[in-house]
Order: sequence, then C-alpha cells, then structure tokens
Amino acid sequence: MSWPAIALALLAAATFGATSALQHHAASQEARYGALDPRLVIRLARRPLWLAGVICDGGAVAAQTAALALGPLSLVEPLLTGGLFLAVPFEAALDRHRPHPRDLAAAAFATVGLVGFLLAANPRGGAFTPSARTWLPPALIVGVLAAAALAAARGASPTRRATCLGLANGLIFGMTAGLLKACTDLLASDPWRLLSSWPLYALALLGAAGFVLSQASFQDTLTAPLIAMTLTEPVVGLALGVMVFHEHLAATGPRAVGLVLAGVFMAVGTWLAVTSPARAAGPGPALLERRPGRQEPRSGGGALEDVDAAGVPEADHVG
Repeated sequence: MSWPAIALALLAAATFGATSALQHHAASQEARYGALDPRLVIRLARRPLWLAGVICDGGAVAAQTAALALGPLSLVEPLLTGGLFLAVPFEAALDRHRPHPRDLAAAAFATVGLVGFLLAANPRGGAFTPSARTWLPPALIVGVLAAAALAAARGASPTRRATCLGLANGLIFGMTAGLLKACTDLLASDPWRLLSSWPLYALALLGAAGFVLSQASFQDTLTAPLIAMTLTEPVVGLALGVMVFHEHLAATGPRAVGLVLAGVFMAVGTWLAVTSPARAAGPGPALLERRPGRQEPRSGGGALEDVDAAGVPEADHVG
C-alpha cells in the first residue's frame, strides 16, 4: 500500500471539496444554460469566487495526478470521494454558519468507510500499458450511460435535472481518472510517446466536457449532483482499474464482507452529507432557462419571468 499516494489523494479530495463549494456558490447565481453550453463558463469567468474554485481545481488535479503516479487507480479513486464530504464544511463556511450535526455524523461514517476499504481491499497495481482494445468495452458502456443521463435531464424538473447531470458527470470524471492514470504511466516510462498517444487527447476532450457539465450540474442545487457523482465516479474508477489496468482487489472471503460494509458506510456518509438541511440551496436566478427575450419581475415582485419582444410573458402563450 502506497502511503504517499494515499496522502496525495486525500489532499486532492480536500481541494476538490473546496472547488465544489466555490463553483456551486457562483454557478447558482447564473441563469440556467444547457448542459454543455460553454457560455455559462464565459459568464462565470467574471466571478472572482468561481475563479478561486478554478485555481483549487487545478491544484486538486495536480495532486490527483501525483497520487495516480504513485498508486493504483483502485486505491486513489475511492479516496477522492472524500472531497464530496468535505464540501459540506466548506459550504457552511461560505454561508457563515456552523456545520449541521448531521454533517459530523457523515464525516464519521466516511472515515470508517475509507479506512475499512483500504484495509479490506488492499488494491495492488497491474498492467502499465493497456491496449486500446482493452479500453473499448468500458468506454462504450460509459458513453451509452452518459448519453442516457443527458437525455433524461432534458425537460426534467430542477432536482431530477441536477441528478442526471451529476450522474453523467460522475461517469465522465471516472473515465478521465482512468485516462489520467494511463497518461501518468506513459509519462513515467516514455514521455515522448505520451505526446503521440490517444489517451492524452481523449483526456483533454473529456476533461473539457466534464468541466462545463459540472458547472451546469451545480446551478440548481448542490445536493443532487453530489449524490450522483459520489456514487458513480468511484465505481467507474474501480471498474477501469480492474478491467483496463488489471489491478487486483482482495475481494474473497472475509475481505469481501469488509468491502461491502465499507461501501455501505461510505454510501451512508455521502447520503447524510449531501442531504443535510444545511446544504440546501435556495432558488435563485439559476432556476430560469436561457430563452430569447428579456426577463422582468412578476406582478407580485421578486421572481422573474421571461417576456418576448411583444412584452407578453412566455408562460401566457397558448399552443
């Protein structure tokens, strides 16, 4: 077991937690855009709080890259889920209130789950240069599932939309973690070969798509996308570790029971953290779709409604 990899993965998790809180705080103040609409990122780039989140995200990716260079994917990826627990106190700090007692219980369950996983799984490294053919089956599965999640998000309610976008985001981030692992292995063994290898460019493409999608998933609420990403990303990472990199998990006998119990504790900790009342995000401009025309206050004041060029609220159109 690589303790430096564990330390770097936990550092990346903490930084990812700060990133989630900062980016959600900023994205929830913008009008809602499409799932992969880059105009949202352009608008967010004007917000200092969001830019701080981008800097944190860069530091987290650097720590994750170093962790993957020192340890197997099946070890690093589950540890990164801790960042989603840590988003709770970061969000509380931004809102200037104390963490809810439910959050403290979540931290306890998360800690027990992470320690239990490391002791029971004892993940070990496998192949360093997987072939492109090895990547094809998991890539197709992830692609189909992500497309289905994006399709389900269209026209859905805010909570369901955020959940579907978070699910697609978790699938993409799990795949990018595997590609990042492949790139770090190539960098260590043959740096010049990395420049001509397809994983580097696939990583850049998926990373950009995941970055834009993550901003859209944070627009309505922080709770729903965090649940989906927390439960999806490590599953994809573990699957890639076994299927692509031929990593090994000690999943027999009593260790298998330990893995199941650790997974339950981690899932309960995640659920407690992201469903805490302190995490709920109030409705704001993000609940408004980006449509042609302007937005004006409703007659009762406060909320906004879309108005077309004739000055008629869109909701009043028939047909």
